[in-house]
Amino acid sequence: MLYALHADGVFNNGAVELKDVAENFEKLFNIDLGQFHRTFLEIRIRKSSKTKFLDTLKDTLEKRMEDADEN
Repeated sequence: MLYALHADGVFNNGAVELKDVAENFEKLFNIDLGQFHRTFLEIRIRKSSKTKFLDTLKDTLEKRMEDADEN
């Protein structure tokens, strides 16, 4: 998700380094992202969906919207 947000230029109109975004996420969510560059490389070589997590988020949000429309 971090890479997707950065690639889309969400933060400061894209004028921020990925490392700075990662550091801010670590502080904001009190987490350690570790070697996030390595994780990105591992995701890139996946045989199945490279964006599985993002696809799941999208599907879940769309389902919630459909359910809200029905009620």
